[in-house]
Amino acid sequence: MAKLVLGINKRLSSKAQAAMEYLMIAGFVMLIMLPLVYLVYNYTQESGADIVNAQITKLGRDLVNNAESVYYFSSPSKITLDFNMPRGVHNITIQQNPLESGCKKCTELVFLVQQKEGKAVLTFSTNVDIRTETYDDTTKSSAFNSTAFTEGLKHFNIQAKKDHVLITTGG
Repeated sequence: MAKLVLGINKRLSSKAQAAMEYLMIAGFVMLIMLPLVYLVYNYTQESGADIVNAQITKLGRDLVNNAESVYYFSSPSKITLDFNMPRGVHNITIQQNPLESGCKKCTELVFLVQQKEGKAVLTFSTNVDIRTETYDDTTKSSAFNSTAFTEGLKHFNIQAKKDHVLITTGG
């Protein structure tokens, strides 16, 4: 009977040792994996912000460049840009002769974007008078309606007028 109890204790002891080794290996793997998962998560978040900034930069440059082209082609020139607006754009405005720029006759297309660090302002300057339908002559500024900067496919119509370029959104 003593040999039987001794044999059972040896088997239980070897099973306990195997279980403990398995737990140690699993713990070691978790110690390695958790920081890696954290690094990958942060990298993807930063990459997402970079992609949004690149998309907005492309849209801003395209709007300004096409507005300049249409202006110099003169009325009734018109171009339509289709663009997929990314998430995080809170506002798009146009400001005439901003004081900060020191420019006597320039227009700035301004995007207000939500980023991880907070809100960022992306501006694109031109010498062409750009306006939207909501142009305010007293403040020399205009803003796009809220549907223009919601996420999704947008159609920007850029049309030359007599003394300015009109940018509208829609079909």
